[in-house]
Amino acid sequence: MSDYERRANSTAQCIAFPLKLVSGAPALGLTASDILANYYKQNFGFSGIALVDIGFNNSPWVDGGFGEITQSSFAPGLYRLDLSDVVLSRADVGNGIVGPDVTLCITGPTITPAYFVIALTDPFVLADMRMINGVFINGAGVEDDEFQP
Repeated sequence: MSDYERRANSTAQCIAFPLKLVSGAPALGLTASDILANYYKQNFGFSGIALVDIGFNNSPWVDGGFGEITQSSFAPGLYRLDLSDVVLSRADVGNGIVGPDVTLCITGPTITPAYFVIALTDPFVLADMRMINGVFINGAGVEDDEFQP
C-alpha cells in the first residue's frame, strides 16, 4: 500500500506530510538543517536528498525544497518536500529496472522517523495508447504488442 502515487519520470513534484516530535507533539518550526531525507529504490539502494529551505509554503518548486506549511491548529506540523526529479525516475541501473515503489525516510534528532511509500505508476497509461494500422502504439511512439484492450 502506498501513501502517494506519482507518474514515473515526472518532474517538479512535491508531497505534504506531518512530522511529530519524539514526545508525540506536532513538530513545529523545523528547517532543512534539522532533518535528513533519504530514499530507497529496489535494485538501486539508498540515497540522500540534499535539502534546502523554502521561504513560504506557496514558493515555487525547488529541487530538495523543505518547509513548514503551517503551524495553525488546522494542521500543526505539516511540511512540504519538493522531490528531486531523480527520486521519481525509473531507469536501468545495471542489475534490473528500478522497482515500482520509492520509500522515503525523514529523520532527525528531535522527531519520530517518518516513512512514506510513493508508488511509481507507468508513464504510458491507457490514455497514451493509440492504434495505427491495426497496431497499438504507446505514448513514446513504440509498438506495444503486449497491450490487450
